[in-house]
Amino acid sequence: MKRHLTPLEVTRVVTLLKEGHTQRYVAERLEVRQSVVWRLWRQYQITGNVTRRHGQRRHRAITALDDRFLRLQALRKRTNTARALQNELLRARGRQISDQTRMLFLEVWRQIPQENIRRVIRSMPRSCEALTEARGGPTRY
Repeated sequence: MKRHLTPLEVTRVVTLLKEGHTQRYVAERLEVRQSVVWRLWRQYQITGNVTRRHGQRRHRAITALDDRFLRLQALRKRTNTARALQNELLRARGRQISDQTRMLFLEVWRQIPQENIRRVIRSMPRSCEALTEARGGPTRY
């Protein structure tokens, strides 16, 4: 079963219902729950259209750059708590992350094997040296 319908499928729902088909038939044909068809039909009867309103999707609060910042901070200061990382992001970039995101980040961080973290830390002097030799240009690191 699909969770969302495309605008074309939404139009098909309304068209099929206007043609006299049952909600059950429309739901089976489009492989969605009957409650989805019912809500669309009800919205159409009340408002006259069934387009999605702006702002119905969850807005991403932090960017990929913020994600990268958090990863680097976590690698630099292994003993940092998730709350400290949250505060670092707020102080440095002016962005607040939710407690749910913070807990998810902490869970993922705990799943990283310690050996991988040690390997990254041990490679830092080599990568810094390579970056210096390349004068800030591309390196293999």
